[in-house]
Amino acid sequence: MEEINMFQKSSMLEELFGKTNWLRSMEITDLILTTYYPKIHLRLQLSAAEVLELLRRSPFSGLFPASMNGLQTDALYKSYIHGQNHIERTAVLSACLALLLDLQEREFLLCLEAAKYHDTGRIQDGEDPEHGRRGARKIPELCRSYTEAEQTLLQAVITAHSLPDREELPVFRQYCKNDIDAYRTYRSMIKILKDADALDRFRLSCHSLDTRYLRLNVSHRLLRAACEIVNM
Repeated sequence: MEEINMFQKSSMLEELFGKTNWLRSMEITDLILTTYYPKIHLRLQLSAAEVLELLRRSPFSGLFPASMNGLQTDALYKSYIHGQNHIERTAVLSACLALLLDLQEREFLLCLEAAKYHDTGRIQDGEDPEHGRRGARKIPELCRSYTEAEQTLLQAVITAHSLPDREELPVFRQYCKNDIDAYRTYRSMIKILKDADALDRFRLSCHSLDTRYLRLNVSHRLLRAACEIVNM
């Protein structure tokens, strides 16, 4: 019988969700965390296996692979640093944070869309505050199944993710005016995206993540998982 892949567009996600032996990744991660992040409480850290189990057991378990199978890979920036693997890891971490924060189904899906397309405006791997705004312009084409209001919200989140935190409110007002309900969702989504994006900085070096810039308390529990996934 022909084997059916859960993730049709991603060998990395297929390997990640099929992995059963995390011993080597755990050993590497223990060394990294004890050397560069000695103040964190290792016993409070979630492992990669626990994060994956959270996704599998969630009410939205089927939504994650469906969303990732809809990833328009031709729109992604092509590079090791900000390419497809980074996008997919950011999506995993965003999904986990959305579940831990008890977001609703539609918000969960919007967080995935933001993660999937947050770097489509990149033209180089270096610091580029405007890549979010360039990527936001592509959202109406990439996210056609979403309402106009949801597309606008995604544009705001993606624009703001590459800008300083102080720019978040002006960006929201630019796209969404003064919609109070949308602002609550925006605040959750931008924190999730920025933190998930930051947690994947273990791909750059063992100490590239500066935990002072994590916005959500729960994000501080995901260092182990993020590091293990990079080193799987």
